[in-house]
Amino acid sequence: MDPTDRRALAVDILRCEVLAATLRGDATPCRLVVSWQGALPGPRYLPEPWTGHLGIAPILFVSSNPSSGERDEPVDQAGWNTSESADDELIRGTDGAFDDEQRPGIVSGVYLVDRFGKHAGRPVPFWRWNRRIAGELLGRDPVPGRDYALTEVVHCGSRGEFGVVEAAPTCASRYLKRLLTASPARVVIVTGDKALGAFENETGVKLQDRCWGPDELLGATRFVIALPHPNRRGSLWGLDPHLGLTRANAVRNFIRETVS
Repeated sequence: MDPTDRRALAVDILRCEVLAATLRGDATPCRLVVSWQGALPGPRYLPEPWTGHLGIAPILFVSSNPSSGERDEPVDQAGWNTSESADDELIRGTDGAFDDEQRPGIVSGVYLVDRFGKHAGRPVPFWRWNRRIAGELLGRDPVPGRDYALTEVVHCGSRGEFGVVEAAPTCASRYLKRLLTASPARVVIVTGDKALGAFENETGVKLQDRCWGPDELLGATRFVIALPHPNRRGSLWGLDPHLGLTRANAVRNFIRETVS
């Protein structure tokens, strides 16, 4: 997918027609997840298409949905991109989220910072885990946003996966295969049971013992692996405990053949 088509995909997600219909009061499967921010029209945080340079990253993480602030939390238009932001600004914040100069953005791959460079809190555990898993695959310190990118099966944010089950069939059917087509990722890492269910339903890929491939999937030869969400109680971080050493090494060797 060329940059123009990726831009169109990003805008399609950011300005999602189903979100607009939900805010008009239509009964949609996305009503619950949208309600996390409140369902009234007006400035709001938009769905997140992806995080990082989707068009070049050799590793793609696919999780359930973006995290969010507290329910009905007021929108901070000064510090963050919102529905009032221009499309170009929103896309820079999506594709370049990990880039050093991007504000608002992500610093060192783990710290969320606002438009003024102020840290929004402690390191995000999920982003720390992304960085660790990418490093295990590549055998070196990864470059966030270039060695790996992140996306979801549901693009509106909430906490505790609120509304994900209801929204996933609609959101994944609209966007997931288009996102995979836009990505050259050699390894796709699906995180958590809800994301895995939506991924398998939409792509037809069925993972056996948490692994599929290498085989062709939407324009690229890939491995797809499934790992528990790192926030799940008792979940072990790392590839080997979940894939086994032999299969984990096969995935590592596969990606290292093409990524220096």
